[in-house]
Amino acid sequence: MSGSGICYPLKDHLGSIRAIIDGNGRLLEENDYYAFGHRHSRSEQVQSSANRFKYNGKELQTVGGLGYLDYGARMYDQSLGRWFTTDPLSEKYYGLSPYVYCGNNPLNMIDPDGRAASPYYDSDGFFLGTDEEGFRGTVRIVTGRTAASKSKERLSPQNSKPLEKVSLSAKSYSRIYTDILKQLGYDVSLLDGGEVAVKNGDDTYNDPFSSVEYAVTTYIVGNKNFRISVDQMNDGVQRDLNTVEHIENVLGVHEYTGHGIRRFSEKKKTHYMAYELQFKHASWKHCTPLFRGGMLSRYYGIVKKENPERYRQMRPFILKYWYK
Repeated sequence: MSGSGICYPLKDHLGSIRAIIDGNGRLLEENDYYAFGHRHSRSEQVQSSANRFKYNGKELQTVGGLGYLDYGARMYDQSLGRWFTTDPLSEKYYGLSPYVYCGNNPLNMIDPDGRAASPYYDSDGFFLGTDEEGFRGTVRIVTGRTAASKSKERLSPQNSKPLEKVSLSAKSYSRIYTDILKQLGYDVSLLDGGEVAVKNGDDTYNDPFSSVEYAVTTYIVGNKNFRISVDQMNDGVQRDLNTVEHIENVLGVHEYTGHGIRRFSEKKKTHYMAYELQFKHASWKHCTPLFRGGMLSRYYGIVKKENPERYRQMRPFILKYWYK
């Protein structure tokens, strides 16, 4: 801003500077934007300030007349609706162009810094939105007054914590797990009670299986529905169920599809097949090495017991630490 007076920027829900007024309420600047951030110029708009913060509250780079917006991780060309450089985490999103902005859907998504996507929930387990390129990555929890805010700044790493770093109620964990499955296309009406059951110490929700360790699927007699129960106090759950990909791989692929739909079980000596579904699923490639190592270790013990011949077939892959 120029001069020494007091000025007030007025932002919309996306953090974009829509107007600037001085201490007397006089309008100094007025901005309208197209969906991808290009300014909509109108002859009657007031433009008398030296403000460089525009769309999403990002600073316009005027040196050299480039006109890019600085998001931190990379520069954005609001005239083209594309990033000037590739996504530094583009290998995680092979289905999208590394230059695409907000998955080509800026009406429903925002991007605070030009990097990876994360779904955000409040401490009650209600979905708040994503920060870029869709529904994937670390699940983050927005707490306190920030969660009640309608501004885009609430959906940022600075105003949230990873799921494994917070302590929530069993009901909140259930809402998060259920919502993730639902958004990924799983028919949650097949779950008993329509939600994932969670045991969190003495706090329980949706009648979880009493002897659950980690996660387990049980069946309802005379009913096609089934119950997925999660022991939130289990160290493995706290370590593993913290990203969309991990949650889908365990609760969606192994439990829902493997045990719930296909009815793989230890009794039928087909439990190992639920793990093989995990290895073949697209989410497996986006799981961490620690997660994959843990699943392969469990698979190793189960397949060796249930199907020795299959164990001999798979042993070379296990020993090579199968990442596919």
